[in-house]
Amino acid sequence: MHIRKYLTILVLLLSLGLKGQEAGATIYAGLFNAKLHSQNYCLSCKYQSGYVVGLDGRLNSGALYFMISGDYGKLDLLPVETVDYFGKNKMTLFKLKAGMGFKILGFSDRVYLSSKIQAAFTTIFNYDDDILKLSNYQINDGVLGVTTGLMLNYGALIVELEFERGL
Repeated sequence: MHIRKYLTILVLLLSLGLKGQEAGATIYAGLFNAKLHSQNYCLSCKYQSGYVVGLDGRLNSGALYFMISGDYGKLDLLPVETVDYFGKNKMTLFKLKAGMGFKILGFSDRVYLSSKIQAAFTTIFNYDDDILKLSNYQINDGVLGVTTGLMLNYGALIVELEFERGL
């Protein structure tokens, strides 16, 4: 019942015909921060942090558009006690995402709120396997997930808060 309600609201919002992001590519960079709920390695170690750079490709102009994205990033190999975005012992990740983006609310022609939902595949490589052996941690080299985000668009500038959940 709730899904039908949300889909109806989404269709109504999109049917307003609001002008969205133009088709094209957007280069972005940002910080990655995760708080872990299980502390298997160290009781006070509950953070993984790092940075990411990427490229969004938008394949349609308007209120609803298709998105293809690619991310390259570095994040902590093991959970740590404090957040350190550029520290050592990082692993490298490459992520491919595909899905839909849509405009939620327009404040003016240049300023609007938008969102997205994408399927994601992340592959992890370039890490120190000896550190993993000492910690008894295992890493999945490939992970599927779902990504959503809320974006404030101001002309060509986009400020985004993104959330991803692994499957």
